[in-house]
Amino acid sequence: PRQPRNDEDRQALDAILANPYFRLAFNANRFFDFDRAVRNYTLIADSTRLQGSAAATLQTRRRDALINAAVILERQQQYSRAASYYQRVINTPGVEPDVRRDASYRVAEMAYRERNWTNTISAMRSFISSYERDASAGELVVQAYCRIAQLRSDELGRLRRDVVWRDAKGGDEHEVGHPLGPGRIDALGGRESLARIVH
Repeated sequence: PRQPRNDEDRQALDAILANPYFRLAFNANRFFDFDRAVRNYTLIADSTRLQGSAAATLQTRRRDALINAAVILERQQQYSRAASYYQRVINTPGVEPDVRRDASYRVAEMAYRERNWTNTISAMRSFISSYERDASAGELVVQAYCRIAQLRSDELGRLRRDVVWRDAKGGDEHEVGHPLGPGRIDALGGRESLARIVH
């Protein structure tokens, strides 16, 4: 096999090596062979040799392989693995701001899909803190607020059911009603109240 003579030659060989794996992954995804697609994308994304390359085209291939692997894993409901690849997209030097923003939201969304409510709220708050002043992130910020409000509303609903159940089992009269006060659940709508719930 051909051996690289210098760094420039090595980068050219690395790019040649990465291209067929990327094409294999791309075609496997097109023909619904998702396991094979992930396998080939992760070969590029996880290769220590390719990570160390300074070639711009190769770094673009690595970033695209990370994103594609994360998207396919998410669609396969492998949310924890998907989150780890999205996180690596965020940590990739030189990644475009819109790609980093979208990957940041996907990390939080993976916690939601896994039904890990504590991590969901923490990650959504972190996303809001980072992007609430970014006009291009407006839709995702609203979605993050909605996820938190939904989880808080579900929690309040569970509390209300617990109180009603305790009352039905013979609890004292003062236990009847919502533990946070009358009408509090009905006041949870609207942008202002969403901000109040989060902070």
